[in-house]
Amino acid sequence: MLEIKIPGHGILNISHLILDYNGTISCDGHLLQGIKERLADLSTSLEFKCEMSVINLFS
Repeated sequence: MLEIKIPGHGILNISHLILDYNGTISCDGHLLQGIKERLADLSTSLEFKCEMSVINLFS
């Protein structure tokens, strides 16, 4: 669990992180530089899932 202290608002406890792959942590289908290492660091404190969907806009 990750604990974040927010001044004036209290403490935010985060146990799960859900990420969208396309356009959030990647560009043109490739993981952005530094993301792999950051996710490895976060994985010691959080459970995370990465969602990816394919949408055909031309069907």
